[in-house]
Amino acid sequence: MKKIRKKQGYLEGFQKQNRTISIGIIGAVPGCGTTTMAIAMGNYLAGITRNKVAVYEHNSKRTFMNMCEYFGESNTVKHHKCTYYSKDSIRLSNLYNEGYDIVIIDFGAERANIGEFIRCTYKVVVASLEPWNYLRIVDFNNMAMEVSGSDTWLMILNGDKSAVKKHRKKTSMHILKRPFIDNPFIIDNSLVEFFEALF
Repeated sequence: MKKIRKKQGYLEGFQKQNRTISIGIIGAVPGCGTTTMAIAMGNYLAGITRNKVAVYEHNSKRTFMNMCEYFGESNTVKHHKCTYYSKDSIRLSNLYNEGYDIVIIDFGAERANIGEFIRCTYKVVVASLEPWNYLRIVDFNNMAMEVSGSDTWLMILNGDKSAVKKHRKKTSMHILKRPFIDNPFIIDNSLVEFFEALF
């Protein structure tokens, strides 16, 4: 992940991969939008760039199971050209052999699976910069600094421009400001622009 350039985004080498790419998304704080980001990213990559994409729920929130129930499915949902797998519906290692171009893994804010997150091809951290989250974000940054290669992680922050700018000075991760996501299944122009900067 390097500074943004015209022909290549923050996720360096993304277009050159010839194998299944894994993108891990983890929250530095609970409730900061990891699932929303995973779904929006999946819809962009499946709908706009025409990749075969799976999104896997690797946390205990049961969001995807609730989505399966809503759509009347058992444990997977195909929606808007993307396939969603609820937790434990398939082994993650087996999912890599299902012919997907990209597997997006939603870790929620659970650090119990941090080892699996570190093994992902690309690592994305999501956080919200409200004052009450400050100490949790600092704690996450301290933990990340102990992991070799965490300076290549990308952090997507929800907050005003001045708060995002201030936080850039406190972490070695690359930082992007998150756009407003009204509906992660609908990729509007602002989201297209945001994801184009990534990929």
